[in-house]
Amino acid sequence: MCIATKRLNEFKQLVEDLSIDLKVLYGKLSECDRKINDHYHKVETAKFNACEGFYLTQHLQKLLQARRIVKDEIHKLKCLRRELDNEVVVETIVRSERIISKAKNRSAKWQQNFVVDKKELELETLH
Repeated sequence: MCIATKRLNEFKQLVEDLSIDLKVLYGKLSECDRKINDHYHKVETAKFNACEGFYLTQHLQKLLQARRIVKDEIHKLKCLRRELDNEVVVETIVRSERIISKAKNRSAKWQQNFVVDKKELELETLH
């Protein structure tokens, strides 16, 4: 595989991974909501003194802050996905695949008698 193809595939995988990450974060958001709801029910039915109320409120604050972090990550990933998932980017990927394919075919014709192993060079470059 040539370096350009590898990088293009990594970019396409990045766009796909964004959707996977969002699904995971939406699951985490649901989990946060469930924990908050459970805590509300606990507060609603419990009898507690001022000290216990402080600790209940402190725990609720931690739950709400965790939820905020998840929501902020969802927002950032949705913005990124919206920018990367538009028609211009998709067209650019398709055009890039076509250009790379043509370049590989063109270079294969005049490189077929080369002594140097192209795959070795690619492996060195790709680590």
